[in-house]
Amino acid sequence: MPRMNSDGYFCVVLIADVRHMSKNRCLWQRFCEWDGRVLNSYQKPLKNAEKDRQKMRTLFEFDFKNYKEHGTVGRRPSVRGIIIKDGKVALVHSLKYDYFKFPGGGIKKFESHSETLLREVEEETGLIVIPSSITEYGLVFRKEKGRFEDIFIQENFYYFCEVEEKCTCQKLDQYETDEQFVLEWADPIAAIDANRNHDHFDKDSELAQHMMEREARVLALLVDEGYFK
Repeated sequence: MPRMNSDGYFCVVLIADVRHMSKNRCLWQRFCEWDGRVLNSYQKPLKNAEKDRQKMRTLFEFDFKNYKEHGTVGRRPSVRGIIIKDGKVALVHSLKYDYFKFPGGGIKKFESHSETLLREVEEETGLIVIPSSITEYGLVFRKEKGRFEDIFIQENFYYFCEVEEKCTCQKLDQYETDEQFVLEWADPIAAIDANRNHDHFDKDSELAQHMMEREARVLALLVDEGYFK
Protein backbone atom coordinates (compact mmCIF):
# COMPACT_ATOMS: atom_id res chain seq x y z
CA MET A 1 0.00 0.00 0.00
CA PRO A 2 1.23 3.57 -0.58
CA ARG A 3 2.52 5.62 2.31
CA MET A 4 3.72 9.19 2.49
CA ASN A 5 7.24 10.02 3.59
CA SER A 6 8.41 13.15 5.42
CA ASP A 7 8.98 14.99 2.14
CA GLY A 8 5.38 14.52 1.08
CA TYR A 9 6.09 11.90 -1.58
CA PHE A 10 4.34 8.57 -1.77
CA CYS A 11 6.46 5.46 -1.33
CA VAL A 12 5.01 2.20 -2.60
CA VAL A 13 5.54 -0.88 -0.45
CA LEU A 14 5.02 -4.05 -2.45
CA ILE A 15 3.86 -7.18 -0.69
CA ALA A 16 2.11 -8.98 -3.55
CA ASP A 17 3.60 -11.62 -5.85
CA VAL A 18 3.55 -9.42 -8.94
CA ARG A 19 7.26 -10.01 -9.44
CA HIS A 20 6.46 -13.59 -10.44
CA MET A 21 3.92 -12.56 -13.06
CA SER A 22 5.73 -12.02 -16.36
CA LYS A 23 3.12 -9.62 -17.69
CA ASN A 24 3.69 -7.39 -14.67
CA ARG A 25 7.51 -7.43 -14.67
CA CYS A 26 7.73 -4.03 -16.33
CA LEU A 27 5.34 -2.60 -13.73
CA TRP A 28 7.26 -4.37 -10.95
CA GLN A 29 10.57 -2.90 -12.13
CA ARG A 30 9.12 0.61 -12.26
CA PHE A 31 7.72 0.24 -8.75
CA CYS A 32 11.10 -0.97 -7.54
CA GLU A 33 12.99 2.08 -8.74
CA TRP A 34 12.48 4.92 -6.31
CA ASP A 35 14.68 8.00 -6.16
CA GLY A 36 17.27 6.15 -8.24
CA ARG A 37 17.41 3.20 -5.81
CA VAL A 38 17.03 -0.22 -7.33
CA LEU A 39 14.97 -2.26 -4.89
CA ASN A 40 14.37 -5.36 -6.98
CA SER A 41 16.53 -8.41 -6.24
CA TYR A 42 15.30 -9.84 -9.56
CA GLN A 43 17.77 -7.65 -11.39
CA LYS A 44 21.19 -8.95 -12.37
CA PRO A 45 23.35 -6.38 -10.50
CA LEU A 46 21.65 -7.27 -7.22
CA LYS A 47 22.02 -10.99 -7.79
CA ASN A 48 25.74 -10.50 -8.42
CA ALA A 49 26.40 -7.94 -5.68
CA GLU A 50 27.17 -10.49 -2.97
CA LYS A 51 29.39 -12.50 -5.32
CA ASP A 52 31.25 -9.34 -6.41
CA ARG A 53 31.61 -8.30 -2.78
CA GLN A 54 33.40 -11.55 -1.96
CA LYS A 55 35.88 -11.05 -4.81
CA MET A 56 37.09 -7.55 -3.95
CA ARG A 57 39.19 -6.36 -1.03
CA THR A 58 37.02 -4.73 1.66
CA LEU A 59 38.33 -1.29 2.60
CA PHE A 60 35.90 -0.84 5.51
CA GLU A 61 32.26 -1.34 6.43
CA PHE A 62 29.58 1.06 7.62
CA ASP A 63 26.82 -0.71 9.59
CA PHE A 64 25.03 1.98 11.55
CA LYS A 65 22.45 -0.41 13.07
CA ASN A 66 19.87 2.40 13.03
CA TYR A 67 17.34 0.38 11.06
CA LYS A 68 14.39 -1.86 11.83
CA GLU A 69 15.28 -5.54 11.47
CA HIS A 70 13.18 -7.56 9.03
CA GLY A 71 11.80 -4.41 7.39
CA THR A 72 11.67 -3.37 3.75
CA VAL A 73 15.08 -3.48 2.05
CA GLY A 74 16.52 -1.26 -0.67
CA ARG A 75 19.79 -2.31 -2.29
CA ARG A 76 21.87 -0.28 -4.71
CA PRO A 77 25.29 -1.64 -5.71
CA SER A 78 27.42 1.17 -7.14
CA VAL A 79 30.72 1.71 -8.93
CA ARG A 80 33.07 4.66 -8.33
CA GLY A 81 36.15 5.84 -10.19
CA ILE A 82 39.50 6.90 -8.71
CA ILE A 83 41.35 9.08 -11.21
CA ILE A 84 44.68 10.44 -9.97
CA LYS A 85 46.92 12.76 -11.97
CA ASP A 86 49.85 14.96 -10.88
CA GLY A 87 49.02 14.57 -7.20
CA LYS A 88 45.37 15.56 -7.63
CA VAL A 89 42.23 13.44 -7.80
CA ALA A 90 39.25 13.98 -10.10
CA LEU A 91 36.22 14.52 -7.87
CA VAL A 92 32.69 15.76 -8.29
CA HIS A 93 32.26 18.96 -6.25
CA SER A 94 28.78 20.05 -5.22
CA LEU A 95 29.00 23.83 -5.29
CA LYS A 96 25.62 24.13 -3.60
CA TYR A 97 26.47 21.99 -0.57
CA ASP A 98 30.30 22.14 -0.69
CA TYR A 99 31.17 18.46 -0.54
CA PHE A 100 33.24 16.13 -2.73
CA LYS A 101 32.48 12.66 -4.09
CA PHE A 102 34.14 10.20 -6.43
CA PRO A 103 32.40 10.07 -9.81
CA GLY A 104 30.17 7.04 -10.08
CA GLY A 105 26.73 5.68 -9.41
CA GLY A 106 24.35 2.75 -9.42
CA ILE A 107 24.78 -0.32 -11.63
CA LYS A 108 21.95 -0.59 -14.13
CA LYS A 109 20.31 -3.82 -15.22
CA PHE A 110 22.65 -5.97 -17.37
CA GLU A 111 25.60 -3.56 -16.92
CA SER A 112 29.06 -4.77 -15.96
CA HIS A 113 31.11 -2.78 -13.45
CA SER A 114 33.31 -1.37 -16.22
CA GLU A 115 30.29 -0.32 -18.29
CA THR A 116 28.80 1.49 -15.29
CA LEU A 117 32.12 3.16 -14.57
CA LEU A 118 32.53 4.46 -18.12
CA ARG A 119 28.94 5.75 -18.23
CA GLU A 120 28.87 7.38 -14.79
CA VAL A 121 32.27 9.08 -15.03
CA GLU A 122 31.38 10.59 -18.40
CA GLU A 123 27.92 11.68 -17.24
CA GLU A 124 29.12 13.33 -14.03
CA THR A 125 32.44 14.81 -15.16
CA GLY A 126 32.72 14.67 -18.95
CA LEU A 127 35.90 12.59 -18.60
CA ILE A 128 36.27 9.55 -20.87
CA VAL A 129 37.67 6.49 -19.11
CA ILE A 130 40.20 4.29 -20.94
CA PRO A 131 38.71 0.79 -20.48
CA SER A 132 42.06 -1.02 -20.45
CA SER A 133 43.24 1.14 -17.51
CA ILE A 134 40.54 -0.04 -15.06
CA THR A 135 41.91 -1.89 -12.02
CA GLU A 136 40.33 -2.80 -8.68
CA TYR A 137 40.95 -0.81 -5.52
CA GLY A 138 38.40 -2.00 -2.98
CA LEU A 139 34.89 -2.18 -1.61
CA VAL A 140 32.99 -0.17 0.98
CA PHE A 141 29.89 -1.87 2.40
CA ARG A 142 27.16 0.35 3.80
CA LYS A 143 24.01 -0.62 5.73
CA GLU A 144 21.68 1.85 7.43
CA LYS A 145 18.14 3.19 7.67
CA GLY A 146 16.99 4.39 4.27
CA ARG A 147 14.96 7.40 3.25
CA PHE A 148 12.13 5.35 1.77
CA GLU A 149 12.91 1.84 3.00
CA ASP A 150 13.61 0.43 6.46
CA ILE A 151 17.07 -0.85 5.49
CA PHE A 152 19.32 0.58 2.78
CA ILE A 153 22.25 -1.61 1.65
CA GLN A 154 24.93 -0.41 -0.73
CA GLU A 155 28.07 -2.07 -2.03
CA ASN A 156 30.43 0.64 -3.34
CA PHE A 157 33.04 -0.81 -5.71
CA TYR A 158 36.02 1.53 -6.22
CA TYR A 159 38.24 1.25 -9.30
CA PHE A 160 41.40 3.05 -10.40
CA CYS A 161 41.25 4.28 -13.97
CA GLU A 162 42.87 6.68 -16.41
CA VAL A 163 41.10 9.06 -18.78
CA GLU A 164 41.62 10.41 -22.27
CA GLU A 165 43.03 13.89 -22.81
CA LYS A 166 39.84 14.98 -24.53
CA CYS A 167 36.61 15.31 -22.61
CA THR A 168 32.95 15.84 -23.35
CA CYS A 169 30.04 17.65 -21.73
CA GLN A 170 28.45 16.52 -18.49
CA LYS A 171 25.06 14.79 -18.71
CA LEU A 172 23.64 15.49 -15.27
CA ASP A 173 20.40 14.31 -13.72
CA GLN A 174 18.09 16.97 -12.32
CA TYR A 175 19.25 16.54 -8.72
CA GLU A 176 22.89 16.69 -9.87
CA THR A 177 22.14 19.93 -11.72
CA ASP A 178 20.37 21.28 -8.64
CA GLU A 179 23.41 20.46 -6.50
CA GLN A 180 25.65 22.16 -9.08
CA PHE A 181 27.98 19.24 -9.76
CA VAL A 182 31.30 20.25 -11.33
CA LEU A 183 34.51 18.37 -12.04
CA GLU A 184 37.39 19.44 -9.83
CA TRP A 185 40.95 18.15 -9.75
CA ALA A 186 41.21 18.38 -5.99
CA ASP A 187 43.90 18.15 -3.37
CA PRO A 188 42.85 15.06 -1.37
CA ILE A 189 43.55 16.65 2.03
CA ALA A 190 41.46 19.70 1.15
CA ALA A 191 38.61 17.46 -0.03
CA ILE A 192 38.72 15.43 3.19
CA ASP A 193 38.59 18.65 5.22
CA ALA A 194 35.66 19.96 3.17
CA ASN A 195 33.60 16.81 3.67
CA ARG A 196 34.28 16.62 7.38
CA ASN A 197 34.38 20.25 8.47
CA HIS A 198 32.65 22.59 6.02
CA ASP A 199 29.09 23.81 6.37
CA HIS A 200 26.88 21.68 4.10
CA PHE A 201 23.74 23.71 4.81
CA ASP A 202 20.54 21.66 4.42
CA LYS A 203 22.47 18.65 3.08
CA ASP A 204 23.12 17.60 6.68
CA SER A 205 20.89 14.51 6.73
CA GLU A 206 22.32 11.31 8.20
CA LEU A 207 22.50 9.63 4.79
CA ALA A 208 24.33 12.58 3.26
CA GLN A 209 26.76 12.83 6.17
CA HIS A 210 27.52 9.12 5.94
CA MET A 211 28.18 9.43 2.20
CA MET A 212 30.57 12.35 2.76
CA GLU A 213 32.42 10.46 5.49
CA ARG A 214 32.67 7.38 3.25
CA GLU A 215 34.40 9.43 0.55
CA ALA A 216 36.64 11.15 3.10
CA ARG A 217 37.74 7.79 4.49
CA VAL A 218 38.52 6.40 1.05
CA LEU A 219 40.56 9.52 0.26
CA ALA A 220 42.41 9.16 3.58
CA LEU A 221 43.23 5.52 2.76
CA LEU A 222 44.61 6.54 -0.62
CA VAL A 223 46.78 9.18 1.06
CA ASP A 224 48.01 6.75 3.73
CA GLU A 225 48.82 4.10 1.12
CA GLY A 226 50.99 6.55 -0.83
CA TYR A 227 48.97 7.04 -4.00
CA PHE A 228 49.56 10.80 -4.06
CA LYS A 229 53.35 10.76 -3.72
